[in-house]
Amino acid sequence: MGCDIHMYLEVRHFSKDDVEREKGVWVSADKWTEDRYNFGYDDTRFEVEDKDRIYDGRNYKLFSILANVRNNNNLPYISEPKGLPEDVSDMVKNESDFWGDEVHSHTYLNLDEITNYEHWDTLLNGSHIVKNKEDVIEIMEY
Repeated sequence: MGCDIHMYLEVRHFSKDDVEREKGVWVSADKWTEDRYNFGYDDTRFEVEDKDRIYDGRNYKLFSILANVRNNNNLPYISEPKGLPEDVSDMVKNESDFWGDEVHSHTYLNLDEITNYEHWDTLLNGSHIVKNKEDVIEIMEY
């Protein structure tokens, strides 16, 4: 039995409303499409297809690094699982709810937490991290 990472990208949007400006609203930045295999569910369901995911691999070292999941080698990790944030976007919340108990180890990381992790290059043998000018991280597996 395998274990997959379902990774979603969210951005914070701010409105002109002063009350909301301090907090902002998280909005999914993924490409969601209607689930064509809805199998008769009453409500329309949306998903991010594998080809549109920001990450669709199964790298257990990455699991260990991101959230101390399947960390059999005691690798240094960024964080223990924190659950979903209270203000997660509706799309990501709905996806989590849909899968219910079949998913585990929910967590979230911001860009600073990911870019400031010191051990990327030494721990992900067979992979490398690309940081571009805008500090966007891409995990390349080969």
